[in-house]
Amino acid sequence: MTLFLLLRGLGVLVLLIGLALFWLTGFGLLVREPTPRRFRIFKLLAWLAVALALIDFLLPLGGLHTNGLHLLYGAVNGALLLFLSGLEPQGWFRRSLPHPPERVGVYLFWGSLIGTLMTLRFIATFTLSR
Repeated sequence: MTLFLLLRGLGVLVLLIGLALFWLTGFGLLVREPTPRRFRIFKLLAWLAVALALIDFLLPLGGLHTNGLHLLYGAVNGALLLFLSGLEPQGWFRRSLPHPPERVGVYLFWGSLIGTLMTLRFIATFTLSR
């Protein structure tokens, strides 16, 4: 179980650093569209956030107690990033919108900032008790 929590913590650290770097290097997204490579990076970070949220929902099965607010922050963060990653050209979320946005770089920029802040709250609310 300790190795599992260590890998989970490493995943949260990678998510936090990845989103912060995406945001800090993404100021250009305010004026131009992201490259396919940036979309792939964002999609990878989104799926990592979803996986971490699902892992935290499974922690009580291992006998560990997690805070309900922590689970909420993880689920909202994962959902936000996953929906924004679907805004890529021919993406699943973009195709489902009746009037998709013409420019999505701005959404990825602000979404990465909000995702970074939500990940910080996700970390701050994590508690374990035996």
